[in-house]
Amino acid sequence: MQHMQQHINQLKSDIRQLKKQLSIVEAERTKFQRIAERDFLTDLYNRHGFIREADRFLSQMKSDRKAGQRRKDAVVRNMAIVFIDVDDLKVVNDGLGHKKGDKYLQLVGRALSATVRTIDIVGRWGGDEFVVALINVTNDEALAIARKLHLKIARISLGKGASDFVASASFGLISTDGSRQHPNYGLHDLIEKADKAMYEAKTKKGKGVIVSFSEITE
Repeated sequence: MQHMQQHINQLKSDIRQLKKQLSIVEAERTKFQRIAERDFLTDLYNRHGFIREADRFLSQMKSDRKAGQRRKDAVVRNMAIVFIDVDDLKVVNDGLGHKKGDKYLQLVGRALSATVRTIDIVGRWGGDEFVVALINVTNDEALAIARKLHLKIARISLGKGASDFVASASFGLISTDGSRQHPNYGLHDLIEKADKAMYEAKTKKGKGVIVSFSEITE
């Protein structure tokens, strides 16, 4: 009997140790996943991390609509993608140095994160491009948020030696709720169309402009 109790106690001890080791492994996995999905300069999601997070919400929206959920009861009713291209980064890099250019990108990233809600997703797409997924917003609400982001970026100051520089960015956006009126694009389709709207803003309407994809397809 005593021998059996010792055996049981040993098993319990082994289980505790195993749980502890598994906890350490999970913590390390989470740590490395965060590193793999974060942009080294801005600490926003990188492209991979953004796609994973945004696609999770888009899949939920599709699932809710497929299940016949009423819009007010759905977890994700609609979604907007905002594609942002920072204006004049080359001017900063060439005139003030790459350290100032990096600081500019960091300040843009902070401005975006500070302006959107906690449910929204902000990522650095690469170079001077950023992307934001706005959850449960209409197209008009997305435009209003884009205007706030635009104003926030315009207030960025690079400090001494950059008094003549005016920060700005060009915006393109698209909204979807998965209905026939708003085609149920995949995430890459949405990003591509938001990017196209941003290009329209950058090349045809001047820098520092917001363009909705619906404006160039009507």
